[in-house]
Amino acid sequence: MRPCVSARGHGHRSSGFSLTELLAALAVLSIILASAAPGFAAFLRGQQVRSLAQELASDLLLARSEAIKRNLPVSLVGSASGLAGGWAVVVGTERLSSRNQPPLTVDFANAPDAITFDENGRVGALSSNIRITVGNAEASRCVELDLSGRARTHYGSCT
Repeated sequence: MRPCVSARGHGHRSSGFSLTELLAALAVLSIILASAAPGFAAFLRGQQVRSLAQELASDLLLARSEAIKRNLPVSLVGSASGLAGGWAVVVGTERLSSRNQPPLTVDFANAPDAITFDENGRVGALSSNIRITVGNAEASRCVELDLSGRARTHYGSCT
């Protein structure tokens, strides 16, 4: 009985990558990733600033809506180190929401220690908009609280 031989004969090689080709592809890939990593890290920190500004605006909206719903004053209060150390939305002694200190170093420029909404959803004794710049070296976002108590964010620092 004859052994089974492929149609291509004895010179048939299996398809795939050789070790040399694989190492060359990995070297090219590592060079591409090394050049893209610094830009990606800055992008990631910018997205974290954006997310933190959105969380602050969301908690301001929560405090305003709860003040209107409960017909009681509701406050957004920073930690002992200010908003950079985290914050909480409180009604009297009840904590409705809280945020821990963010994992990255962020400045909260022009941020008051506490923002209190009255029963009508307005910030008491407010003569102008509150503008808080949330940012670091890579990015900044402005969280603006207008006279009616509505919060919104936009790109860049507050002017």
